[in-house]
Amino acid sequence: MTLTDTSPYDELKELSIKYQSDPDLSVERSVVSGEVGGNVSVKCHYSNKYRGKKKSWCSFKGPKCSSVGGSVAPAGTKSQIRDDGAGTLSVEMVGVKETDTGWYWCEVGDLQIPVYLNITQPAASMFTIHLAEMFT
Repeated sequence: MTLTDTSPYDELKELSIKYQSDPDLSVERSVVSGEVGGNVSVKCHYSNKYRGKKKSWCSFKGPKCSSVGGSVAPAGTKSQIRDDGAGTLSVEMVGVKETDTGWYWCEVGDLQIPVYLNITQPAASMFTIHLAEMFT
């Protein structure tokens, strides 16, 4: 028996897939909620190749940025921006205001990832306001 046609399986094709288990920059939560007067925490995670790069917390209102070690967030609220040197950039905004609501981003080197802060009145305050409105 002779084969006259070539089978498509005669040629060997090589497929190479590159898989990256962790992104170079990620955020624990892309939407973070808090109450007026409280504190809000954001954690951004970066890969090893970005350890020595500049790290910042920025606001789309402006845009303005504060770097690691900064004590004032871009929106003017007191904050602490820390880099643990092992892949986590932590932002703690203290005494947040409703006006702090909006889009921010973590910046590590040339990478950026957005985070939305939603700051609302405490539930008890809203309840008190509604009761006061009922009796006036």
